[in-house]
Amino acid sequence: MCSHLSIHLLLQRMAHHINEVVRISLNFLHLLVTIFYPRFCLPQTLQNLFLSNHNSTHFMFNICNLRHERRAEICKGIQQKEKETKREDSRERERRERAKKREANLALR
Repeated sequence: MCSHLSIHLLLQRMAHHINEVVRISLNFLHLLVTIFYPRFCLPQTLQNLFLSNHNSTHFMFNICNLRHERRAEICKGIQQKEKETKREDSRERERRERAKKREANLALR
């Protein structure tokens, strides 16, 4: 029969392989998400999980790093666009308020 040590080593090796499969699967899923939904922004903790280096999945992580950089650019662009839109909205609101005041002043005359 197997000794306790060999069973422990076997279980440890199996756990390592399962960990590898899960890690590769998560990275593949992340890669698919970033390819098909480039505007998708993962929370920083998940990005760290996906983008941490590991021997057997190094190539996949490099691809994810490239996608991460692109996604970061897109997210930054979206945030910039939202800021510009808010600025334009506030300017438009100010213009409307000034126009109303002008009309009210003209009506009083």
